[in-house]
Amino acid sequence: MLTRYSCLLAFALCAFAFPSCKSVFSDDLPLTHTSTASLFISSDNGFIYALDPNTGNKKWESGLGAAVRSTPCLFKDKLYVPTVDGYLHRLNPETGAELNVFHIGSGFRSSPIGSDNYLYLGSDDGQLYCWDVSADTIAWAFPTGGSIVSSPTIVDTNLVFGSSDGKVYSISKRWGNKTWSFDPGTSTSFTSSPTWMLNQIYIGAKDGSMYSLNIADGSEHWHYTTGGPIESSPISYGGNVIFGSYDKVVYCIDTGSGLPRWTYTTTDRILSSPFAYNQVIYVGSNDYSLYAIHIITGALRWKFTTTGAISSSPLVANARIYVGSNDKYLYSLDTLGAALRWKQNIDGAINTSPVLLDSNMRANYPSVSGSSDY
Repeated sequence: MLTRYSCLLAFALCAFAFPSCKSVFSDDLPLTHTSTASLFISSDNGFIYALDPNTGNKKWESGLGAAVRSTPCLFKDKLYVPTVDGYLHRLNPETGAELNVFHIGSGFRSSPIGSDNYLYLGSDDGQLYCWDVSADTIAWAFPTGGSIVSSPTIVDTNLVFGSSDGKVYSISKRWGNKTWSFDPGTSTSFTSSPTWMLNQIYIGAKDGSMYSLNIADGSEHWHYTTGGPIESSPISYGGNVIFGSYDKVVYCIDTGSGLPRWTYTTTDRILSSPFAYNQVIYVGSNDYSLYAIHIITGALRWKFTTTGAISSSPLVANARIYVGSNDKYLYSLDTLGAALRWKQNIDGAINTSPVLLDSNMRANYPSVSGSSDY
């Protein structure tokens, strides 16, 4: 009968005399890393979270030291998060580890957008910055006369955005020179983010008007005036432009005539930007509710009520809705009948909007961001 000592001796002799004995063991190779889907959401509490989009469970959280009022941007396999104290944080989207942090402007409420090797973001100091993500330096900065809350949108080779100085700007995304600007001639400001379709740009203003502008030169095509300021970012969808207003109404305006196709009235201001999915418009209101409205008729399909105002803009993907509320919860709902799938408390009021990195590693953005599909 072999003793424990004799077994060890036999193993040692085998390893010494027959090196091929090691082949019975697995190779010493690193485990293959598999990326998984993540839902990113930030808050006034100075943290950003990655959640499992199927369960709402936290995958990680990262403290940024200041409130976040911008929608984060996934760009070149990194997560970029601007904060209200003027820092741009670069994180690993899988782990939340901070890779670097840069102080650029005086504060950020505009959501960044990436293209080629550059990240573009507006600042409270009135400048639109072009950040070179390879050199980690400012490539150029374009000054306006007021803070920039509007998120820049890429239109061909230009960036289009609004400023609180009351103007809409189009500038070259490569060089930062102005191609045109639009001044409506009223005492107003632009915090809404623009969208575009064919040869027209659509953007809302604090004077209560939705403006349709020519892409080539910024000349006005039409404007439609509502009963209150417009901070909601419009979407262009099937020959319509859809948005909310402080007058509590959701508008669907014909892009050709500038006249309403339908309106739907909620019971409080609408700062949330709408999202279209399968012929349904999803939009939040400060009356604590998320509304699902049929895009053709304007009829209400359902509404879901939280316990706080919804200024966060919803995101819809794979028949699931993700939306934040000032009650500190991020909600996941089914598009059919508003069934609650999960809710997650993130310990802070949510004035930002979620971003989804889906199972195909594709980034999905809400309409408040210049990176949205609208």
